[in-house]
Amino acid sequence: MTIQTRFPGRLSALSVAAALGMALSAMPALAQGIMASPEQPMMRTTMSQAQMAEIMAIAQPADQVFAADRAAPTGRTMRAATAAPLADPMIAEGFAGLPTRMMVDESALRELQAEADAAVAASGGMSTDDAGIGNADTIYHYSDALVPPQYFQWPYRSIGKYYFQASDNSWYSCSASLIHRAIIVTAGHCVFDGGRNNQSGWNLQGFFVPGYNANNGNSHLYGVCDIRMMYTTWGWYSEGDLNGGYDVAVAVCGRLRDARYAQNYNGYLPGGRLGYLGFCYMNCARNYFHLTQFGYPSNLYDGDVMTSGAHLSVIGQPLPPQPSLNGVDFVYGSSHSSGTSGGPHIANVGYMQEDPAIATYYSNRNVVFAVSSWGYTNRSIRISGASPLSGYNNTNWFRAMFNRACAQSRTYYGAWSCTNI
Repeated sequence: MTIQTRFPGRLSALSVAAALGMALSAMPALAQGIMASPEQPMMRTTMSQAQMAEIMAIAQPADQVFAADRAAPTGRTMRAATAAPLADPMIAEGFAGLPTRMMVDESALRELQAEADAAVAASGGMSTDDAGIGNADTIYHYSDALVPPQYFQWPYRSIGKYYFQASDNSWYSCSASLIHRAIIVTAGHCVFDGGRNNQSGWNLQGFFVPGYNANNGNSHLYGVCDIRMMYTTWGWYSEGDLNGGYDVAVAVCGRLRDARYAQNYNGYLPGGRLGYLGFCYMNCARNYFHLTQFGYPSNLYDGDVMTSGAHLSVIGQPLPPQPSLNGVDFVYGSSHSSGTSGGPHIANVGYMQEDPAIATYYSNRNVVFAVSSWGYTNRSIRISGASPLSGYNNTNWFRAMFNRACAQSRTYYGAWSCTNI
Protein backbone atom coordinates (compact mmCIF):
# COMPACT_ATOMS: atom_id res chain seq x y z
CA MET A 1 0.00 0.00 0.00
CA THR A 2 1.43 3.36 -0.94
CA ILE A 3 0.25 6.70 0.34
CA GLN A 4 0.18 9.83 -1.73
CA THR A 5 0.35 13.19 -0.05
CA ARG A 6 -2.78 15.24 -0.29
CA PHE A 7 -1.22 17.67 -2.77
CA PRO A 8 -1.08 16.46 -6.40
CA GLY A 9 2.39 16.32 -7.82
CA ARG A 10 4.07 15.82 -4.45
CA LEU A 11 4.50 12.16 -3.47
CA SER A 12 5.96 10.61 -0.34
CA ALA A 13 6.23 7.15 1.15
CA LEU A 14 2.54 7.41 1.97
CA SER A 15 -0.42 6.81 -0.36
CA VAL A 16 -2.66 9.73 0.57
CA ALA A 17 -3.71 12.20 -2.17
CA ALA A 18 -5.32 14.97 -0.16
CA ALA A 19 -5.40 18.73 -0.07
CA LEU A 20 -5.13 20.60 3.19
CA GLY A 21 -2.76 22.77 5.23
CA MET A 22 -2.67 26.21 7.08
CA ALA A 23 -0.15 29.12 7.81
CA LEU A 24 3.52 29.33 8.70
CA SER A 25 5.76 30.48 11.55
CA ALA A 26 5.05 30.81 15.24
CA MET A 27 5.36 28.03 17.78
CA PRO A 28 2.40 25.64 18.11
CA ALA A 29 0.24 26.14 21.16
CA LEU A 30 0.05 22.70 22.75
CA ALA A 31 -2.49 21.66 25.39
CA GLN A 32 -3.55 18.04 25.87
CA GLY A 33 -2.33 17.11 22.40
CA ILE A 34 -3.96 20.04 20.56
CA MET A 35 -1.89 21.86 17.95
CA ALA A 36 -2.66 25.48 17.03
CA SER A 37 -1.81 27.43 13.88
CA PRO A 38 -0.38 30.93 13.77
CA GLU A 39 -3.04 33.60 13.52
CA GLN A 40 -4.26 34.06 9.95
CA PRO A 41 -4.30 37.37 8.08
CA MET A 42 -7.74 38.79 7.36
CA MET A 43 -8.16 38.38 3.61
CA ARG A 44 -10.68 41.19 3.18
CA THR A 45 -7.87 43.70 2.63
CA THR A 46 -6.15 41.61 -0.02
CA MET A 47 -8.87 39.84 -2.02
CA SER A 48 -11.66 41.23 -4.16
CA GLN A 49 -14.89 39.38 -5.02
CA ALA A 50 -13.47 38.78 -8.51
CA GLN A 51 -10.32 37.24 -7.05
CA MET A 52 -12.40 35.12 -4.72
CA ALA A 53 -14.53 33.90 -7.65
CA GLU A 54 -11.38 32.97 -9.52
CA ILE A 55 -10.14 30.95 -6.53
CA MET A 56 -13.46 29.11 -6.35
CA ALA A 57 -13.11 28.25 -10.03
CA ILE A 58 -9.54 26.90 -9.86
CA ALA A 59 -9.42 25.30 -6.40
CA GLN A 60 -8.76 21.57 -6.54
CA PRO A 61 -11.00 19.34 -4.41
CA ALA A 62 -9.04 17.83 -1.55
CA ASP A 63 -8.63 14.09 -1.60
CA GLN A 64 -7.03 11.58 0.74
CA VAL A 65 -6.89 8.05 -0.59
CA PHE A 66 -4.95 4.85 -0.25
CA ALA A 67 -4.43 1.84 -2.46
CA ALA A 68 -5.72 -1.57 -1.49
CA ASP A 69 -3.52 -3.61 -3.83
CA ARG A 70 -0.89 -4.57 -1.26
CA ALA A 71 -1.31 -6.56 1.90
CA ALA A 72 1.13 -4.47 3.94
CA PRO A 73 1.56 -0.70 3.88
CA THR A 74 4.75 1.10 3.00
CA GLY A 75 5.96 3.96 5.19
CA ARG A 76 3.53 4.96 7.92
CA THR A 77 1.15 2.17 8.77
CA MET A 78 -2.59 2.11 9.08
CA ARG A 79 -3.45 1.66 12.72
CA ALA A 80 -5.10 -1.39 14.24
CA ALA A 81 -8.20 -1.06 16.38
CA THR A 82 -8.78 -2.53 19.82
CA ALA A 83 -12.05 -2.23 21.73
CA ALA A 84 -14.48 0.62 21.05
CA PRO A 85 -15.73 2.67 24.02
CA LEU A 86 -19.13 1.68 25.34
CA ALA A 87 -19.99 4.75 27.44
CA ASP A 88 -22.77 6.98 26.12
CA PRO A 89 -21.69 9.80 23.81
CA MET A 90 -21.31 13.26 25.31
CA ILE A 91 -22.64 16.07 23.14
CA ALA A 92 -22.99 19.83 22.92
CA GLU A 93 -26.34 21.01 21.60
CA GLY A 94 -26.72 22.97 18.38
CA PHE A 95 -28.70 26.11 17.61
CA ALA A 96 -31.23 26.51 14.79
CA GLY A 97 -30.34 30.12 14.07
CA LEU A 98 -32.78 32.89 13.29
CA PRO A 99 -36.04 32.05 11.48
CA THR A 100 -35.79 32.45 7.73
CA ARG A 101 -38.56 35.03 7.58
CA MET A 102 -36.60 37.27 9.95
CA MET A 103 -33.68 37.22 7.53
CA VAL A 104 -35.26 37.18 4.06
CA ASP A 105 -38.45 38.93 2.92
CA GLU A 106 -41.33 36.96 1.41
CA SER A 107 -40.50 37.75 -2.23
CA ALA A 108 -36.89 36.68 -1.73
CA LEU A 109 -38.06 33.50 -0.03
CA ARG A 110 -40.24 32.66 -3.03
CA GLU A 111 -37.25 33.34 -5.27
CA LEU A 112 -35.07 30.97 -3.23
CA GLN A 113 -37.75 28.27 -3.35
CA ALA A 114 -38.04 28.64 -7.14
CA GLU A 115 -34.26 28.28 -7.47
CA ALA A 116 -34.36 25.15 -5.34
CA ASP A 117 -37.16 23.61 -7.39
CA ALA A 118 -35.38 24.42 -10.67
CA ALA A 119 -32.13 22.91 -9.43
CA VAL A 120 -33.85 19.68 -8.45
CA ALA A 121 -35.64 19.48 -11.80
CA ALA A 122 -32.36 19.96 -13.70
CA SER A 123 -30.27 17.70 -11.48
CA GLY A 124 -30.50 14.63 -13.69
CA GLY A 125 -29.92 11.09 -12.55
CA MET A 126 -27.28 9.35 -10.54
CA SER A 127 -26.04 5.77 -10.50
CA THR A 128 -28.41 3.38 -8.79
CA ASP A 129 -25.44 1.24 -7.70
CA ASP A 130 -25.49 1.54 -3.92
CA ALA A 131 -22.64 -0.81 -3.06
CA GLY A 132 -19.08 -1.14 -4.26
CA ILE A 133 -17.49 -4.15 -5.95
CA GLY A 134 -17.84 -7.19 -3.72
CA ASN A 135 -19.97 -5.36 -1.17
CA ALA A 136 -23.46 -6.48 -2.18
CA ASP A 137 -25.48 -7.85 0.73
CA THR A 138 -23.11 -6.35 3.30
CA ILE A 139 -23.30 -3.47 5.76
CA TYR A 140 -21.51 -1.27 3.19
CA HIS A 141 -24.65 -0.34 1.26
CA TYR A 142 -25.42 3.36 1.15
CA SER A 143 -27.95 5.82 -0.24
CA ASP A 144 -26.44 8.97 -1.79
CA ALA A 145 -28.67 11.85 -2.86
CA LEU A 146 -28.75 15.48 -3.90
CA VAL A 147 -29.69 17.72 -1.00
CA PRO A 148 -32.48 19.93 -2.35
CA PRO A 149 -30.79 23.33 -2.29
CA GLN A 150 -33.16 24.88 0.22
CA TYR A 151 -30.18 26.24 2.08
CA PHE A 152 -32.30 28.84 3.77
CA GLN A 153 -33.30 26.07 6.21
CA TRP A 154 -31.31 24.82 9.20
CA PRO A 155 -29.36 22.52 9.58
CA TYR A 156 -28.31 22.52 5.91
CA ARG A 157 -27.31 26.19 5.84
CA SER A 158 -24.77 25.45 8.61
CA ILE A 159 -22.86 23.17 6.21
CA GLY A 160 -20.68 24.63 3.50
CA LYS A 161 -17.58 24.65 1.34
CA TYR A 162 -14.17 25.55 2.69
CA TYR A 163 -11.47 26.98 0.40
CA PHE A 164 -7.85 27.23 1.49
CA GLN A 165 -4.38 28.02 0.26
CA ALA A 166 -2.21 25.13 1.40
CA SER A 167 1.43 25.17 2.39
CA ASP A 168 2.39 24.52 -1.25
CA ASN A 169 0.69 27.85 -2.20
CA SER A 170 -2.03 26.10 -4.26
CA TRP A 171 -5.77 26.47 -3.57
CA TYR A 172 -7.98 23.51 -2.62
CA SER A 173 -11.52 22.91 -1.38
CA CYS A 174 -12.99 20.79 1.39
CA SER A 175 -16.33 20.58 3.15
CA ALA A 176 -16.98 21.85 6.68
CA SER A 177 -19.78 22.76 9.09
CA LEU A 178 -20.50 25.30 11.83
CA ILE A 179 -20.52 23.97 15.39
CA HIS A 180 -20.73 27.38 17.12
CA ARG A 181 -21.19 31.03 16.25
CA ALA A 182 -17.69 31.38 14.79
CA ILE A 183 -16.27 27.83 14.86
CA ILE A 184 -16.24 25.26 12.05
CA VAL A 185 -15.23 21.60 12.15
CA THR A 186 -13.46 19.91 9.23
CA ALA A 187 -10.80 17.28 8.55
CA GLY A 188 -7.24 17.66 9.83
CA HIS A 189 -5.90 17.29 6.31
CA CYS A 190 -7.96 20.35 5.35
CA VAL A 191 -5.84 22.55 7.64
CA PHE A 192 -2.44 20.87 7.91
CA ASP A 193 -0.14 18.70 5.79
CA GLY A 194 -0.42 15.65 8.03
CA GLY A 195 2.72 14.17 9.57
CA ARG A 196 4.99 17.10 8.77
CA ASN A 197 5.43 17.69 12.50
CA ASN A 198 6.46 21.34 12.18
CA GLN A 199 4.75 24.66 11.62
CA SER A 200 5.47 24.74 7.89
CA GLY A 201 2.52 22.39 7.30
CA TRP A 202 -0.25 24.87 8.14
CA ASN A 203 -2.44 26.44 5.47
CA LEU A 204 -1.61 30.00 4.49
CA GLN A 205 -5.19 31.31 4.42
CA GLY A 206 -8.75 30.20 3.78
CA PHE A 207 -12.44 31.07 3.84
CA PHE A 208 -15.68 29.22 4.58
CA VAL A 209 -18.87 29.59 2.50
CA PRO A 210 -21.93 28.42 4.51
CA GLY A 211 -24.79 27.03 2.43
CA TYR A 212 -22.64 27.01 -0.71
CA ASN A 213 -24.62 26.43 -3.90
CA ALA A 214 -23.07 27.34 -7.25
CA ASN A 215 -26.38 26.88 -9.09
CA ASN A 216 -28.31 29.76 -7.57
CA GLY A 217 -26.40 32.58 -9.25
CA ASN A 218 -24.60 33.54 -6.06
CA SER A 219 -22.58 30.79 -4.42
CA HIS A 220 -22.13 32.82 -1.24
CA LEU A 221 -25.76 33.55 -0.52
CA TYR A 222 -25.00 34.16 3.16
CA GLY A 223 -21.54 35.57 2.55
CA VAL A 224 -18.15 34.13 3.45
CA CYS A 225 -16.12 34.17 6.64
CA ASP A 226 -12.33 34.28 6.63
CA ILE A 227 -10.41 31.74 8.70
CA ARG A 228 -8.49 33.35 11.57
CA MET A 229 -7.14 30.42 13.63
CA MET A 230 -6.92 26.63 13.21
CA TYR A 231 -6.41 23.65 15.49
CA THR A 232 -5.79 19.96 14.85
CA THR A 233 -4.85 16.84 16.80
CA TRP A 234 -1.32 15.93 17.80
CA GLY A 235 -1.75 12.66 15.92
CA TRP A 236 -2.50 14.35 12.61
CA TYR A 237 0.18 17.00 13.17
CA SER A 238 2.96 14.54 14.02
CA GLU A 239 2.00 11.30 12.24
CA GLY A 240 -0.68 11.90 9.59
CA ASP A 241 -1.67 8.23 9.32
CA LEU A 242 -4.70 7.06 7.38
CA ASN A 243 -7.30 5.29 9.47
CA GLY A 244 -5.68 6.85 12.52
CA GLY A 245 -8.87 8.15 14.10
CA TYR A 246 -7.44 11.66 14.39
CA ASP A 247 -7.96 13.42 11.03
CA VAL A 248 -9.98 16.17 12.76
CA ALA A 249 -9.66 19.96 12.98
CA VAL A 250 -11.56 23.06 14.01
CA ALA A 251 -11.11 26.67 12.91
CA VAL A 252 -12.28 30.09 14.07
CA CYS A 253 -14.12 32.16 11.45
CA GLY A 254 -14.39 35.90 10.94
CA ARG A 255 -17.59 37.86 10.53
CA LEU A 256 -19.67 37.35 7.39
CA ARG A 257 -19.00 39.53 4.37
CA ASP A 258 -20.14 39.81 0.73
CA ALA A 259 -23.57 38.27 1.42
CA ARG A 260 -26.39 38.38 -1.12
CA TYR A 261 -28.69 39.80 1.56
CA ALA A 262 -26.01 42.08 2.99
CA GLN A 263 -28.10 43.94 5.55
CA ASN A 264 -29.06 40.72 7.34
CA TYR A 265 -25.71 38.91 7.31
CA ASN A 266 -22.68 41.11 6.69
CA GLY A 267 -20.82 41.89 9.90
CA TYR A 268 -22.47 39.09 11.89
CA LEU A 269 -20.92 35.85 13.13
CA PRO A 270 -22.14 33.07 10.83
CA GLY A 271 -23.49 30.67 13.46
CA GLY A 272 -25.38 33.43 15.23
CA ARG A 273 -27.45 34.03 12.11
CA LEU A 274 -27.50 30.65 10.35
CA GLY A 275 -27.34 28.37 13.37
CA TYR A 276 -24.85 25.62 14.11
CA LEU A 277 -24.87 21.87 14.53
CA GLY A 278 -24.58 19.99 17.76
CA PHE A 279 -21.50 17.81 18.13
CA CYS A 280 -20.16 14.83 20.03
CA TYR A 281 -16.98 15.47 22.02
CA MET A 282 -16.49 12.22 23.96
CA ASN A 283 -17.28 8.55 23.26
CA CYS A 284 -18.11 9.28 19.62
CA ALA A 285 -16.69 6.03 18.21
CA ARG A 286 -19.91 3.99 18.06
CA ASN A 287 -20.16 0.65 16.30
CA TYR A 288 -23.03 -0.03 13.86
CA PHE A 289 -24.11 3.59 14.08
CA HIS A 290 -26.38 5.16 11.46
CA LEU A 291 -24.99 8.48 10.20
CA THR A 292 -25.66 10.77 7.25
CA GLN A 293 -22.68 12.46 5.62
CA PHE A 294 -22.84 15.82 3.83
CA GLY A 295 -20.37 17.50 1.53
CA TYR A 296 -19.38 18.69 -1.90
CA PRO A 297 -17.73 15.71 -3.67
CA SER A 298 -16.31 16.55 -7.08
CA ASN A 299 -17.70 13.38 -8.67
CA LEU A 300 -21.32 14.42 -7.99
CA TYR A 301 -22.55 17.56 -9.78
CA ASP A 302 -18.91 18.72 -10.00
CA GLY A 303 -19.05 19.65 -6.33
CA ASP A 304 -21.31 22.60 -7.14
CA VAL A 305 -24.11 21.56 -4.81
CA MET A 306 -24.41 19.71 -1.54
CA THR A 307 -25.00 15.96 -1.55
CA SER A 308 -25.66 13.51 1.25
CA GLY A 309 -25.05 9.85 1.91
CA ALA A 310 -26.94 7.74 4.46
CA HIS A 311 -25.16 4.63 5.71
CA LEU A 312 -24.39 2.35 8.60
CA SER A 313 -20.95 3.09 10.06
CA VAL A 314 -18.80 0.48 11.76
CA ILE A 315 -15.62 0.76 13.76
CA GLY A 316 -13.15 -1.86 14.94
CA GLN A 317 -14.17 -4.17 12.08
CA PRO A 318 -11.79 -5.61 9.43
CA LEU A 319 -11.45 -3.41 6.35
CA PRO A 320 -12.91 -5.42 3.43
CA PRO A 321 -10.01 -4.73 1.01
CA GLN A 322 -7.48 -5.38 3.80
CA PRO A 323 -9.04 -7.82 6.30
CA SER A 324 -5.86 -7.97 8.39
CA LEU A 325 -6.51 -4.34 9.40
CA ASN A 326 -9.34 -3.08 11.56
CA GLY A 327 -11.01 0.30 11.16
CA VAL A 328 -9.96 2.88 13.73
CA ASP A 329 -12.05 5.42 11.85
CA PHE A 330 -15.73 4.96 11.06
CA VAL A 331 -15.85 2.81 7.90
CA TYR A 332 -18.89 2.91 5.63
CA GLY A 333 -20.16 2.65 2.07
CA SER A 334 -20.14 5.81 -0.06
CA SER A 335 -19.61 7.03 -3.61
CA HIS A 336 -18.35 10.47 -2.46
CA SER A 337 -14.87 11.35 -3.71
CA SER A 338 -12.50 14.33 -3.49
CA GLY A 339 -13.97 17.54 -2.07
CA THR A 340 -16.15 15.81 0.51
CA SER A 341 -13.23 15.75 2.96
CA GLY A 342 -14.12 17.40 6.25
CA GLY A 343 -17.88 17.15 5.66
CA PRO A 344 -19.95 16.30 8.75
CA HIS A 345 -21.39 12.87 9.56
CA ILE A 346 -24.59 13.68 11.41
CA ALA A 347 -26.75 11.55 13.69
CA ASN A 348 -30.53 11.99 13.42
CA VAL A 349 -30.44 14.72 10.80
CA GLY A 350 -33.53 16.85 10.31
CA TYR A 351 -36.68 17.10 12.42
CA MET A 352 -39.17 14.62 13.86
CA GLN A 353 -41.76 14.79 16.59
CA GLU A 354 -41.06 11.76 18.75
CA ASP A 355 -43.74 9.84 20.58
CA PRO A 356 -42.77 9.97 24.28
CA ALA A 357 -44.35 6.56 24.74
CA ILE A 358 -41.69 5.04 22.49
CA ALA A 359 -38.34 4.88 24.25
CA THR A 360 -35.32 5.76 22.08
CA TYR A 361 -31.69 5.09 22.88
CA TYR A 362 -30.31 8.22 21.26
CA SER A 363 -32.78 10.95 20.41
CA ASN A 364 -30.55 14.04 20.07
CA ARG A 365 -30.89 15.50 16.59
CA ASN A 366 -28.45 17.10 14.13
CA VAL A 367 -25.29 16.08 15.98
CA VAL A 368 -21.90 15.78 14.23
CA PHE A 369 -20.06 12.59 15.22
CA ALA A 370 -17.29 12.50 12.61
CA VAL A 371 -15.78 14.18 9.54
CA SER A 372 -15.00 12.58 6.17
CA SER A 373 -11.35 11.56 5.94
CA TRP A 374 -10.34 9.04 3.27
CA GLY A 375 -11.35 6.70 0.47
CA TYR A 376 -9.66 4.12 -1.76
CA THR A 377 -7.74 4.94 -4.94
CA ASN A 378 -9.89 2.31 -6.62
CA ARG A 379 -13.22 4.14 -6.49
CA SER A 380 -15.14 1.02 -7.46
CA ILE A 381 -14.58 -0.25 -3.91
CA ARG A 382 -16.84 2.55 -2.64
CA ILE A 383 -15.78 2.29 0.97
CA SER A 384 -14.59 5.34 2.88
CA GLY A 385 -13.49 6.38 6.36
CA ALA A 386 -14.45 9.23 8.69
CA SER A 387 -12.57 10.19 11.84
CA PRO A 388 -14.69 10.34 15.04
CA LEU A 389 -14.39 13.77 16.61
CA SER A 390 -13.27 12.28 19.91
CA GLY A 391 -10.91 9.76 18.32
CA TYR A 392 -11.11 6.04 18.82
CA ASN A 393 -10.60 6.01 22.58
CA ASN A 394 -11.12 9.73 23.24
CA THR A 395 -7.49 10.37 22.28
CA ASN A 396 -8.26 13.47 20.19
CA TRP A 397 -9.05 15.64 23.21
CA PHE A 398 -11.81 17.21 21.13
CA ARG A 399 -13.35 18.92 24.12
CA ALA A 400 -10.04 20.68 24.77
CA MET A 401 -9.71 21.52 21.07
CA PHE A 402 -13.15 23.12 20.97
CA ASN A 403 -12.48 25.04 24.19
CA ARG A 404 -9.21 26.38 22.75
CA ALA A 405 -11.10 27.64 19.69
CA CYS A 406 -13.86 28.95 21.94
CA ALA A 407 -11.35 30.94 24.00
CA GLN A 408 -9.97 32.45 20.81
CA SER A 409 -13.47 33.36 19.66
CA ARG A 410 -14.08 35.10 22.97
CA THR A 411 -10.84 37.04 22.52
CA TYR A 412 -11.88 38.19 19.04
CA TYR A 413 -15.57 38.86 19.58
CA GLY A 414 -16.31 38.92 23.29
CA ALA A 415 -17.46 36.48 25.96
CA TRP A 416 -20.94 36.24 24.44
CA SER A 417 -19.59 34.63 21.26
CA CYS A 418 -18.85 31.20 22.72
CA THR A 419 -19.40 29.03 25.78
CA ASN A 420 -16.93 26.36 26.86
CA ILE A 421 -18.04 22.77 27.29
